[in-house]
Amino acid sequence: MYTGENRRLYVTVTSCDELPFQITDAQYEFWNCDMDMCEAEGTCDVDGHVLRISVCPARPGIYKVIYFLKIADETVICRAMINVSEA
Repeated sequence: MYTGENRRLYVTVTSCDELPFQITDAQYEFWNCDMDMCEAEGTCDVDGHVLRISVCPARPGIYKVIYFLKIADETVICRAMINVSEA
């Protein structure tokens, strides 16, 4: 990924025990790890078990996306790391 790119990120959520589940809410935060700064946050688009967000990193460096999912009465937190290069 490069600075200034507007990209869609997709995450598929699965169950370890293959039991049915429904995601009732999904939020995200997009963090620049080098500057310890949240560049974006919001609500994920949810399509069944697939989450979609759009991000546009402002600077090169290491970023993390933190997903907060509501499934039944639980909040599940997932993280993904992204390396962003100078365009």
